[in-house]
Amino acid sequence: MVRTPRAAAGLAILLSPLLLFACGFGGSPAADPVRVLAAAGPALAAVKSASVELKFGPGATFFGFTVVSASGKVKLPADSQVTIKARQSSDSLIEIGVTQVGGQTWITVPFLGVQEVTGTEATAVPSVGRIFDPTNGLPGVLAKGRNKRLLGSEAVAGVDSWKVETTYTADQAAQAVQPLNPSGDIDATIWVGKADHLLRKTLLKGKLFSTDKSTTLEVRLHDFNADVTIAKPV
Repeated sequence: MVRTPRAAAGLAILLSPLLLFACGFGGSPAADPVRVLAAAGPALAAVKSASVELKFGPGATFFGFTVVSASGKVKLPADSQVTIKARQSSDSLIEIGVTQVGGQTWITVPFLGVQEVTGTEATAVPSVGRIFDPTNGLPGVLAKGRNKRLLGSEAVAGVDSWKVETTYTADQAAQAVQPLNPSGDIDATIWVGKADHLLRKTLLKGKLFSTDKSTTLEVRLHDFNADVTIAKPV
C-alpha cells in the first residue's frame, strides 16, 4: 500500500500522543523533593549501624586543632569509633582517635596515648551517633528544610540517588550535626537513595563554625546495618 504525504502526516498526528505517553511511562519520572526528604528521615532513623565520612571546610576545630576530615563507624544508639585528621602545622597532619562506648568517651592522641575524658570535657566531644538520632539528629530535621528543589538524580558510590536542594535554619543544622555552631541560614544539597530512601551524602554550605566565615561540611554515609563491633580502647 502506498501512503500519500497527507496520510502520513495524519498518521503522525494520531500517533504522537501515544508515543509521548509511552516515553513518559517507560522513563524515570521525576520525584517530589518533599516526599524524598520525608521518606529519608524514617529510613535513617531505622539504621542500626553505618560508616561515616566527614570532610570539613576551613574553620572546624577540635581541642585546639584545625580539623580536615573524620571517618569511622557507628553502632547505634550511641557507640562510635572515629579517626579525626587534624592539622598540626601548615604541612603536617595528626590523627586523633575518639571512641564512645556505653556513655564513656576516650581520646587517643599521638605520643600521649589513650585518655578517658569525663564531665564537661566529655560533653564537648562531638557525637557522630547524634547524626542518626530520630528526634535530635538528621532524621528529625531532613523534612523541615525550606524551598525544597529537585536537582535530578546522581549516583553516589554506585547507588542511584535523588539529589535535592533545601535550606535549614541555624538551629536545625546545629541540632542535626555536631560540632556545628552555625549562624544564619544553611544551604544543603542532599543525596537520597532511590530504592532504600537512605541518606547517602549531604553537603552543607554557610557560616557553619563561626559568624564571619562561610564554609562547607560534607557528610557521607555507607555500609548501613553491617556487623559492627566497637570495643573500649583500654
